[in-house]
Amino acid sequence: MLEHSRYNEWLLFVVEDGSFEFECNGTKGIAANGDLVLLPCGTDIYRKALTPLSFHFFIFDWTNSDEEVKEVSSRIPRGKFQIQDASRFQSTLAQLRSVSEKPDSLSVARRNLLFKDIWLTYWSGESEMMPSSSDPLMNESLRRIRQQALGRFNLKTIADELWLSPSQFTQKFTKQFGKTPMDYVTELRLQQARKLLKDTSLPMSAIAARCGYENEYYFSRIFKQKMAVSPSNYRKALRI
Repeated sequence: MLEHSRYNEWLLFVVEDGSFEFECNGTKGIAANGDLVLLPCGTDIYRKALTPLSFHFFIFDWTNSDEEVKEVSSRIPRGKFQIQDASRFQSTLAQLRSVSEKPDSLSVARRNLLFKDIWLTYWSGESEMMPSSSDPLMNESLRRIRQQALGRFNLKTIADELWLSPSQFTQKFTKQFGKTPMDYVTELRLQQARKLLKDTSLPMSAIAARCGYENEYYFSRIFKQKMAVSPSNYRKALRI
């Protein structure tokens, strides 16, 4: 209902259904079902509902030491991101729904634990999937790619943030990891797609959107090209 606000704490939106547009400190995008949006404290936040919305809204702060907070702040995914472990995330959301409006102390404690579980699930997926390089700049590029791969990914934007031209970035990345940045993006997207096909009953259009593809037919073509099977047949094979 608020198009503009400013908080002294951190904010986390967890979207269950619908979509909204957001902007904060130059970071902007559209968040839809399954997306999380993290926004830092003390900044102006603009948002606009595009469809009717169902979401969880957390206001929080870090309780770690100043040194730990500084380290975490350099790694957390400002703006939109997603949880890789789709089945665990859906289970957490179901539990959140069951206690979302209960004021008793036990329900409040459960909400806090479920909030922490969202973060543990996110960091677990990050540590399992993040390759390493001897080049700190390329490690930073991996972190940024992973934050953006499931949304509207723009290679030039990341290259600009790293003070490289797109061609320089592609060359350095390929030399370090043996694949182009776009190949890595596709790898991340299809990894997420396989999890969603296995663990959820979401329609193809929703899976395509949650994997960064605006068009489900293009998503299906890329999936079949890389996996040698269509997404629908992949899902059927898993359920035989």
